[in-house]
Formats: sequence, structure tokens, C-alpha cells
Amino acid sequence: GTCETECFLGVNIPPRFTKKLVESYAKENDEHVLEVAVEGFPIPAITWKKNNGEEDVDIEFGDRIKQELSEDTKTGRLIFKKSLLSDISLYNAYAINSVGKVITEGKMFLMIAPSFSKPLEATEALMGENASMQATVRSMPKADVKWYKDDKELKFVTNMKFYSERVKDSDTDIKYWFDIGPVAAEDLGKFTIKATNPVGEAKIDATLAVSVPP
Repeated sequence: GTCETECFLGVNIPPRFTKKLVESYAKENDEHVLEVAVEGFPIPAITWKKNNGEEDVDIEFGDRIKQELSEDTKTGRLIFKKSLLSDISLYNAYAINSVGKVITEGKMFLMIAPSFSKPLEATEALMGENASMQATVRSMPKADVKWYKDDKELKFVTNMKFYSERVKDSDTDIKYWFDIGPVAAEDLGKFTIKATNPVGEAKIDATLAVSVPP
């Protein structure tokens, strides 16, 4: 009689990324996905880490941040269901099997549409005295900010000076204001501040009232 056997000889292959992490930009509160793809034998395991500036640390997974593998386990995804400021970081994906380990890294940035963390407020000034109007803009990247009076852009005004200053300990907020003086009757009107960046625009109006001193 005869006897037949079959055997499969597997050649171990070190892991390799066929799709690496790249620099990416998430919009605040939107879903964002980091994705990698690997090959190797045995099929490499994919793990994710976040760099805190000094070392790679574990990512806290939960309802907002999840990891996902494709059915063949060769594609891994890190999914941010709602992107937040705290997610800005350098992320590392590791591919590991019995014959090796490789790493790919990519920085994740956040883009925040402009909004007003401190709105422009109506102001009243006495004729001949000085006045100021201010607002604080929250955005990332920094917004392009313009001032208007009665819907006409303010550029070079002899009795006005414009300023800006980053809010202490904030990565997102900048205070904008102008000083005007001495205030004249023609300074009465509606003032608008408009902030624009690549992901949005915001504007707000407030009135400067001018009164005559007694």
C-alpha cells in the first residue's frame, strides 16, 4: 500500500508596514481615524501608543477612542469618535511578530473653527474721552481677525489703535481689542470683529454709544 502526507512549510517573515502613519489634521468634535496596514508571517499584531513628550504611553480606550482590526487582521485603525484638544500628540503604531518589530509614527493635529470665548460687548463713552472694545477668539490655527465699523473694514484710523495678546496658559485663545480716543460724535456706530481660519468663520457685533458730558 501507499501512504501520503501533506505538510506546510511556513517561512517566517519580519513585519513590514505597507501603509504607514502620516501627519494628519482632525477637526474638533469630528471623527478622525489613524490607519496602518502590515504584512509578515506570522501575521503581526498591531498595537498603538501615544507619546507624552518623553516616552510612549498606553492609550486609554473607551467609548470615545477605539481600536479596530480588519477581518484579516492586517489593517489596524485608531478611531477618535470625537476629536478633542487633548488628542494632539505623536502617535506610534507597532507591528510585532515572532521574528521582529517595526514602528511607524505620525503627528495628529487639531483644527478648531473660530468662536468667541469672550464676546464683544456694547460700550458707552463720553465725547472727548477714551474708550476700548475687546473680544477673545478661540481657534486653531490662529484666526485671521478683522475689525469693521458699520460694515466697513477698519484699517488706518487716526484715533484708533489695535492690539492682540495670547491668553495666558492657553493654546487656543487670543484677546483682541482696540483703544479709541479722544472719542468724537462720528465714532458712534456698530463695531464688528470677524475671525476666519481654514475650518470656519465667526463674527459678532456690538455698539459704541457716544454721549455728551454734562
